Amino acid sequence: RMGTWPSILREGGSWPSGKVSAQGLNSGSTRVTIFSAEMDPVGQMDSFGLNLLFPSKIYSTAVAFDKEGRVIVTDVCSQAVICLGKPEEFPTFNPLISHGLSYPVGLTYMANNSLAVLDSGDHSVKIYSST
Repeated sequence: RMGTWPSILREGGSWPSGKVSAQGLNSGSTRVTIFSAEMDPVGQMDSFGLNLLFPSKIYSTAVAFDKEGRVIVTDVCSQAVICLGKPEEFPTFNPLISHGLSYPVGLTYMANNSLAVLDSGDHSVKIYSST
């Protein structure tokens, strides 16, 4: 069983938003852990494990779910938004937005299924539709 939230926070993590947390830079890696409603780990992906399949450095600063339940992360290293797949299907690597971002640090899906991305590189919020 993984550590509790207080221990994760002491290790340099951040407060979770719902049931998802992106810990940020930790010894050169990013870890995304998905928890059930009972706070049991469902899936986990980190830069090291993903790098074994797809040679790239990923530094995630935000996490969201799309309407199909796939995990979507921002990546400031590649200036992209990446789909990691469903927690039970980890890992997949599918760039959703790979152009036009400077330093994506936040994202959320809106009611109309558009994706809003906070880009601190040019101090903007960019809206992407799925159509």
